[in-house]
Amino acid sequence: MNANDFARIAAISNIRITSGEGDSEGATVIATNIRTLSGLKSRLRRERANGDRWAYATYDWNNGRVRIEA
Repeated sequence: MNANDFARIAAISNIRITSGEGDSEGATVIATNIRTLSGLKSRLRRERANGDRWAYATYDWNNGRVRIEA
């Protein structure tokens, strides 16, 4: 997947960001206004900077689910 593919996904898909601490399931929110892959990674870094120990994003792509970590 390249940046252009991600831009199409970001425009039409619900990107879910999950973050939390330790072994917990974490909290999941629907990300809005994310247009680029670097924008998504920046959002994940902010989640971690706000005290969460881990954060990742998922979205559907070609009948599967993609997970991105930063």
